[in-house]
Amino acid sequence: MAQLSSSEVLLADPPRSTLFVSFCLARKVRAPIEFCPVVERAGLLRCIAAGAAFFVSATLHVWVGRALRYALLRPEPLLRWAALLPVVVIAALLYEKLFRGVLYDALGKRLPLGFAAPAVAVLAAFAPAVLRLQLIPQPRVSVAILFAQGYLVEVLLGLALAWVALGTGSTVPGGLALAALWLLRLGLTVSFRGGVLPFLEVVAALLTPMVVALVLKRELAPHWDALMEA
Repeated sequence: MAQLSSSEVLLADPPRSTLFVSFCLARKVRAPIEFCPVVERAGLLRCIAAGAAFFVSATLHVWVGRALRYALLRPEPLLRWAALLPVVVIAALLYEKLFRGVLYDALGKRLPLGFAAPAVAVLAAFAPAVLRLQLIPQPRVSVAILFAQGYLVEVLLGLALAWVALGTGSTVPGGLALAALWLLRLGLTVSFRGGVLPFLEVVAALLTPMVVALVLKRELAPHWDALMEA
């Protein structure tokens, strides 16, 4: 069997259903973009399930920490949430389109099969890791430790977002799920002591790609098969 590039694997069996016309514009299909007036229920449910799986798994440490009384949660005023909503959503959609869309396609043409998604996750994790230090209250420990922990979390979440994009054929579901995650991060102050909550965040981030892959098992199967046969 001829070896496929990473970008070609993404096109191997693109999902036929889309959510909105914007989903058609975001799909990584090299054929001419067609207008998609019909919203298929299966595609809608798949996108919702993938985004929900990412969000729930990525924020699991917050709820577990609260249940175990390792963390205190204090929501920000409603006006702050309203002000954050459009900014975070637009930024997350553009971020996903840039990294999981444009950069993934570019690297997929140059790197061996299977290397594009991890490479994008590694490169895309720098910006959110820095933003965490600037925008989210941090404990009084070494900045290097905080950055390393945050960077590891963002790399793992980036892999999960790659599976979302592959399984849904669009960067939009991942962008909306990422926006929900950052809305929670910026709109909910989490106070904690010790290293339990940061450790739980790493565990939650480690589980997130697995959870997303399980939810999108059928949609990702052609990509795994092509990778194994390469």
